[in-house]
Order: sequence, then C-alpha cells, then structure tokens
Amino acid sequence: MKRAVATRPGTYLRKPAAGDAREFVRHVQTSADHLLPWVHAADSPTAYRAGIGRGNRPDVEQFLVCRRADDAIVGFVNLNNIFMGSLQSAAAGWAGFVPHTGRGHLTDGVEMALELAFTQLRLHRVEANIQPGNERSRALAVRCGFALEGFSPRYLKIGGEWRDHERWAILAEDWRARGRT
Repeated sequence: MKRAVATRPGTYLRKPAAGDAREFVRHVQTSADHLLPWVHAADSPTAYRAGIGRGNRPDVEQFLVCRRADDAIVGFVNLNNIFMGSLQSAAAGWAGFVPHTGRGHLTDGVEMALELAFTQLRLHRVEANIQPGNERSRALAVRCGFALEGFSPRYLKIGGEWRDHERWAILAEDWRARGRT
C-alpha cells in the first residue's frame, strides 16, 4: 500500500500525487462512457496536476481509492467546500473507474472518507449533490447512509451546462448510529 490514510480489507485511500497523473488520466479516458455526463474528471496530465493543486487548500481533501491487491487506482473521493466554525460541513464527490466498478471499492472509499470527515476533521455534515438519473451514485449514497433532503434546480455547472441535482446528506450522529466508530 502506498501512503494509505485509511484502509479496508480490499481497498485503501491515499492522497493523490503528481506521479499518479498517467494512471489517473488513462482511467478517466477509458471510463469516459461510464463517467459522462455525470463527472468531468481530469483527462490530461495538465488538468490532473491543476486538480490536485486544489488539494493544498484548507477547504479541500482529496483521496484516491486504491485496490490493495495491486495498488491500482480504482476511483476517487473528494471532500470539497469544507467549512468549520458553526457549519462544520463538506460536499463529497466521487467516481469509480471501469473495469473496477461494481466491486465495492468505491463504497469502501466513500465510507473511509466519511470516517475521516467525522472523526479527524470533526465535521457534523457531509453533503453529496447527485444529478437525477445517476442511479449508481444514488445507490452508493443510500448504501453509505446518506438521506435525500431536496432538489436544487440548475445547481452545478458540469460540462458547460447548469445541471439539476438532488441534495443528499449524512450527519455525524446518523453515521455513528449506523454502528460506525
């Protein structure tokens, strides 16, 4: 395992590094049909390096989801717009890469990111904004304990278009009630 920040039996989280650009971009390009229109991830080394540069900001935590068997990058989870103070919240975003989808790695990755959010960052709320029709992300949110809270028309600009999103969230006390540490 390379620089793991959290582990599960078959999966681990780690921070992205500049040396991951080639593998990450290859996965994004191979997974284009799976990712689009939901996610527009870095599809060039330049875009990748710019993206991980955001991870140096205090309001962003970025993680690569990796398979323990061979250290392959199988997806990513980000905690964006981290607010402390009286809000103590973040917005989560995630995506998995083919051919690794449907094997539980991304679910593990989101669960580990939630654990870090609620224990190390001491957040109270993690939100996920998911486009209607993105059934895989909706199902992942449900598996991880998120609850649907509402609908936001034209909420985020993705791929040059303002897109509707459903607002899903999980609170620290609900996460703990599910038997998490």
